[in-house]
Amino acid sequence: MSSSIVVKGIQLSARCGVTERERQQPQPLLVDLIFRCPNQSAFQSDELSDTVDYGTITQRVQAIGEGQAFSLIETMAETICQALFHEFPITRLKIWVRKIRPPLNRIEGSVGVQLIRSRQPIASTDLQHLSPFLVDHLSRLPHGTVLDVATGRGRHALYLASKGFPVHGIDRDTDALHELLAQAQEAG
Repeated sequence: MSSSIVVKGIQLSARCGVTERERQQPQPLLVDLIFRCPNQSAFQSDELSDTVDYGTITQRVQAIGEGQAFSLIETMAETICQALFHEFPITRLKIWVRKIRPPLNRIEGSVGVQLIRSRQPIASTDLQHLSPFLVDHLSRLPHGTVLDVATGRGRHALYLASKGFPVHGIDRDTDALHELLAQAQEAG
């Protein structure tokens, strides 16, 4: 099951622009977000703790957008993306940041940037976070399905999957397992 959370029209009064004048005088911007997160259990539980609170995300976007001056909308959008990935269990994010009254002649609409980002999976070449025992003894592991007990965020499961092993994970943190499953599905 795949779902997205959509937040449209987050209003900012932001200092963003190439010229010093644009950065001194706040101007109206709008931000739209479409994101995925491990929220499958929320459909049955009806509990906010089983999903991502889009009210909190909206407040965070406003704090970033209004808290500092940016020369480029691109930089603002990327800063927001990185903060949301760092602070929330989002697996994929599409963001559209736009000036609704750009200081340009003959523009009736808005100007802005759209970014699409995915949480970066643990690279199979990033061995520093893997168990040295696993790396050293991988060649001795017979091919077949692997059971990863206490999977956590899946660094070992992702590594083993990248080596061609079908992996089943068990963990009491069901949100971590849902996030790992979404990550694996996006990676193919």
